[in-house]
Amino acid sequence: LQDDFRVTDSLLLNASLRYDYHDIAEGRLTTRGSAVYLLNDRHNLRFTYGTSYRNPNTIEYFYEFLQEGDVFGTVPPELYQPTVLVSGRDDLDPELAESYELGYRGIISDRLEFLTNVFLMNVEGFVAIMPVGMDPVMVGGAPLIDPATGMPVPETVYMDFVNTGDAESVGAEVEVRYMLTDWLGGFVNYTWVNVYETEFGISERLEATPRNRFNAGLDFNLNHGLSANLFLHYSDETEWPDQWKETLGGGGKSDAYTLVNLRLGYIPPVLDDSLEVSVFAFNLFDEKFSQYPIEHAPLERKVVGTLSYSF
Repeated sequence: LQDDFRVTDSLLLNASLRYDYHDIAEGRLTTRGSAVYLLNDRHNLRFTYGTSYRNPNTIEYFYEFLQEGDVFGTVPPELYQPTVLVSGRDDLDPELAESYELGYRGIISDRLEFLTNVFLMNVEGFVAIMPVGMDPVMVGGAPLIDPATGMPVPETVYMDFVNTGDAESVGAEVEVRYMLTDWLGGFVNYTWVNVYETEFGISERLEATPRNRFNAGLDFNLNHGLSANLFLHYSDETEWPDQWKETLGGGGKSDAYTLVNLRLGYIPPVLDDSLEVSVFAFNLFDEKFSQYPIEHAPLERKVVGTLSYSF
């Protein structure tokens, strides 16, 4: 349900309710409201409040990944890597969020548009991947102790996706859009975000979230029903919690990466825009990168074809 209200010539209000049902997470009702103040016909300010939720995805529910490690004693101690088993869990709760956003939109010219936002989001039940147990290396029937840490040396580390606690996300976005020609447009945007996790009344920065992201793109609307979208994405390096560094032998960091995506589309003119054939290439140049600090979990190039029909 959604409705708009014009309070004055300069003030517009919008309110909405939404209900979603998921066969694992069950049903959720979310709300959203916004107020837009028109400074003039080219510039406006917007305040938005909303509640939302995110169901765990397929990986967080059902993922199973085994990274085979070394047999202790067959490699130098400083190079030793334990076996790591990563598992999803079907008893995860959805992440519940409450967000506040203040934004500005300005049409600088007929071709140039500028947007900026600052936002605050509070999340309950933040889902993250964490160590939940381990099997130690056994020597003579007893766990082998690492003299440097005083802790057992892990042979197998078990890591699950879990609801870790509450989190607060504070950030800002800046975007510029420009129409270079009637058939070619482009955009650039930058996002900075800092995430804090609260547990037992103590708030600290939540690792496992990149602080800086940058995107740029070109949109081509060509003749004869042809279109193309070229998209570049950069993500900052990501530090992961100390548990990763300890269990993965000094790892615990995902490197920064840049990837390029491409979409090609064709709408046959004879069908009056009702049918579109498209091909999407994720990670077009097959850049080897990983969002998690696991050596053998890279995201490789994927190509997907889509046929859509509207009526």
